[in-house]
Amino acid sequence: MPELPCYLYKYRPLSGENVKRVEAIICDNELYFAPPLSFNDPFDCKPYFAETASIAEKEKYTYKLLLIKHPSLQRSTRTAKAKRIARDPINFQRYLETANSRFATFAQKMGVLSLSAINNDLLMWAHYADSHQGICLEFKSQFPFFNQAEAVIYEKNRPQISLIKELHIEIAKHAFMTKSDHWEYEKEWRILSIKKGHGACEYPKEALCGLIFGAQISTQNKEMVMEWISQRNSPIQVYQAHLSDKHFALEVLKVQR
Repeated sequence: MPELPCYLYKYRPLSGENVKRVEAIICDNELYFAPPLSFNDPFDCKPYFAETASIAEKEKYTYKLLLIKHPSLQRSTRTAKAKRIARDPINFQRYLETANSRFATFAQKMGVLSLSAINNDLLMWAHYADSHQGICLEFKSQFPFFNQAEAVIYEKNRPQISLIKELHIEIAKHAFMTKSDHWEYEKEWRILSIKKGHGACEYPKEALCGLIFGAQISTQNKEMVMEWISQRNSPIQVYQAHLSDKHFALEVLKVQR
């Protein structure tokens, strides 16, 4: 497992409803855990479901499902029905679809906080900070909230889950932490909120230590953000991103205040 970086970054736009979210991050020490359904990658948090279990494993799994759905059934009746379903491909497929649906429902209830190990990537600024018109927030990862972060795994194939053999929390986590290698440039780290689900969550105010203004940020938005920073009783170092004169790169420089 990769070592947790000293700093983690959150790119944010300053348009529409995003203004309130950024204000909450700076003034209220709140970060938003998003539901997977809102992600821009349609493959994200959607594993490939495969089934290669034996008849005995299928019977055991079907028996458990029947116990949940029909708890009043007598044990002998439940056992007989489980055997019948497990041996009937059409019936068993129906039960697999039910389990698939349950996984999808579980996934939509959870929340994901996406962060990055880098603060100067051109594509990240373009995609997540409104074409360099937004900001990038810097957090110290040493605090309890952020030290839960785990590195996203980038692979060519979708994570595979056997709904019978492997449906437990660690396997589910692997599905939520694996993305296509097309996204590897993001160097993403994630914090999962499985119990609390999606929504705002408070972080330690001392963790926010820096803020980078995008190279194309407007004067109006910069003044608005500086006003929010002035309301904090925990200091933040401010930086400005500039377009490099010679290279396709950004230069991030401290702003003297």
